[in-house]
Amino acid sequence: MLAAKVLFWLSLGGILWTHLGYPLAAALLARVRRRGVRRAEITPSVTVIVPAHDEEAVIGARIRNLLDQDYPPDRLEVLVVSDGSTDRTDEIVREHGVRLLALPRGGKLAALNEAVGHSDREVLAFSDANSRWAPDALRKLVRSLADPEVGYVCGKLVLERADGTNREGAYWRYELWLRESESALGSITGGNGAVYAVRRENWPQGLLGQDLALPVAMAKRRKRAVYDPEAVAYERPVASLEDEYGRKQRMFVWAWRDVFRGRMLRGVG
Repeated sequence: MLAAKVLFWLSLGGILWTHLGYPLAAALLARVRRRGVRRAEITPSVTVIVPAHDEEAVIGARIRNLLDQDYPPDRLEVLVVSDGSTDRTDEIVREHGVRLLALPRGGKLAALNEAVGHSDREVLAFSDANSRWAPDALRKLVRSLADPEVGYVCGKLVLERADGTNREGAYWRYELWLRESESALGSITGGNGAVYAVRRENWPQGLLGQDLALPVAMAKRRKRAVYDPEAVAYERPVASLEDEYGRKQRMFVWAWRDVFRGRMLRGVG
């Protein structure tokens, strides 16, 4: 009985620290120990990689949105990596005249790892097929890479109104608030796949995750992973709580796989 009580209070304490204590501590420390980023208006050569699996409904708009970025056209390359698409995704990509890497179905992360090897640009930027970037999002992303200590930059994903029961927006605003505090302290612990950029030389081979794995990979390389809320992307969240639960399940599977198989915590410190 005593052991059960101890386990209960330790578990409750862990939950309270994770969701309340740690965010408040990070916010307070960020006020007194802020670490700035030396940003500059730079335009390195960039490949924007978009993974896609059966995305015929959105891929055309995604490509047009990227080609309309306020960025020198000769410094910007769009590469769509098609993960075994069976609809018109590949055909639509070819119609838009951007690079297509068509692969057999292997999963999003395998597609991303393969696509990285097909770029020789200085910077790799990543986005989801159903995202939409603000016109200056890419410029805002890469400006933080003018700081040699920064290896990864994550932008701000704005969740547009969902037509359904999903109410993730409130939690997402909380997460962005925490991300801003962590970035001010030094490095964030989590990003998002809709809008981020990384120096090509800092991309870890055989990556087993994105949102959690990349910031940790930067820490192992003694590089900062920072957040720029002015680099904005928009996305409509999934409509139902059931769909969101399924998405979270898939994310946690990859997160735990990266912790154990990817040796996430080895070499950090």
